[in-house]
Amino acid sequence: MYDFAANGDEIERVFISKLGASDITNIIIGTGSATEKSAQIFVYDDEQKPEPQYLGTYSAMDVTDINNDGENELLIINNNPEGNTAQLKWLDQNNTLVSGPVLNLSENSSDIAQMIYGRLSDNITAVYLDSYINTNTIITEILKPVANDNGTLTLTSVNADNIESPSVNRTMRKSYLISRDIDNDGIIEIPMNTVFKGYEDKPETEQIYMTNWYVLENNMFVRKYSSYYSITDGYAFMLPEKWEDKVTVRSSNDDIIFCSYDENPDKHTELMKICVAGSSEAEKIMQEKEYAAYEQIYSFGDTIYLACLPDNGSNPLSLSPSEILFNFKIIS
Repeated sequence: MYDFAANGDEIERVFISKLGASDITNIIIGTGSATEKSAQIFVYDDEQKPEPQYLGTYSAMDVTDINNDGENELLIINNNPEGNTAQLKWLDQNNTLVSGPVLNLSENSSDIAQMIYGRLSDNITAVYLDSYINTNTIITEILKPVANDNGTLTLTSVNADNIESPSVNRTMRKSYLISRDIDNDGIIEIPMNTVFKGYEDKPETEQIYMTNWYVLENNMFVRKYSSYYSITDGYAFMLPEKWEDKVTVRSSNDDIIFCSYDENPDKHTELMKICVAGSSEAEKIMQEKEYAAYEQIYSFGDTIYLACLPDNGSNPLSLSPSEILFNFKIIS
């Protein structure tokens, strides 16, 4: 048994893991308060009392094999008035703590929204860091591991080569648009909003947004998907390629209606409706005469997702039921 006094009001994180080339299992404990978190590492040894080593303060911390070499590293992200930084730490074969070079991050960010991992096109695992600029706004920074000239592992920022694409400063967006692997392929998508066709000159309160999902491929940001993304109802509908620049969206009561676009709204042709309801309400909706064409496409807990396809099968923009299911994504 061993007791020690820790800083702060609570234990915030605990990791039990080997680090680096050392065969010794370590206990890493993060403690903190509302204003500051700090970490200590205990190199566990059966023969003697574990002595804590101070790792410094952190805003986010994780144990991960960042370079996929079979050895874990400790990733520490810091947001503080002295500067925002990222750093890797590990133990060498002599159980000595090694600190990699410090990477300076964007000066604009104030706190971490989330930290996730995703594969880049060169099969390297990268850290996607969503950080708050203010309460309602975030940016994304992408960090990847590299070995410097003396072989020490370090982190470096990944920036896109195409200027017109969302680089770090241009990934600024609403804070609910967090990065995610929306199609579960191991590659992270970064969401950015634009308005659907026909809403460009509308007041902001009347606009309906299209969410475009970007991935980093060969140092270029590429739009992978466009979608209607409902934060409230927890789903995204990916727009099929044949709908590109030809479809807009409007809302009516609880329905989201996808229409072929025309400058004259009276010439819009309905292509699909989506309605979200609780299970008991969904049963009533499917039994009501005006909703008779609605069918359940997905359920998540007590939430039922319904879709309606108008009878316009000759329209080249019409979708089949299988196309609807393929393009419908639950966002949990």
